[in-house]
Amino acid sequence: MGEIGESKYASLAAAIRAGGEGARRAMDELVRAERTHLARTLWREFPKLRDEIEDVVAEAFERVWRGTEKCDCFSPDGTYASFRALVVKQASYLALSLTRKAAARSAKAEVMSLEEPARDGRLREPFVAEDWESTVIEQVEAEKLRARLASLMGSLTERQRIVAHILLQEDVSDANAAIVGALGCSDGAAREAKRAVRERLRQLLQT
Repeated sequence: MGEIGESKYASLAAAIRAGGEGARRAMDELVRAERTHLARTLWREFPKLRDEIEDVVAEAFERVWRGTEKCDCFSPDGTYASFRALVVKQASYLALSLTRKAAARSAKAEVMSLEEPARDGRLREPFVAEDWESTVIEQVEAEKLRARLASLMGSLTERQRIVAHILLQEDVSDANAAIVGALGCSDGAAREAKRAVRERLRQLLQT
């Protein structure tokens, strides 16, 4: 279903204000009209969430439905454009929240991971986070964590900064290969550089 006109929207908004089963049917019609437009908007703005777009769209419409009494877009003076803007705002908020959580998980994994083999070839024991790490990494938003890490870059050597930037980039699928390319070193040296930078960042986070 494509876009609806202002006159059609006005009648649907009136039905929603009236409540009852008619309100539910009117909202369903609006959802059918807007679902594709909203999904396309999110695909452009949040490409990394494409597997979760349908869930975000559904939740955004549900939130608008639950708050119909507070939505000016459903008032007699409300417009189709204001409804669209509200739905996009709700969906963007949800998508941004998911993006932040994903970034926080990524930052934590890159900084704290000790899953690589030690230099003697034996696997390390799983790293157990101390209380300070749980506080700093698990209980802060991704922006604050990344800002903190960025502020620590000045305490690293130029070589370490290059490695740290690579580790903290979300779109790097193979950090080891990226380090090899950036530093012109061997694969083994790249792994050791990653280990050293992670350890250095952990030390700095404690200060």
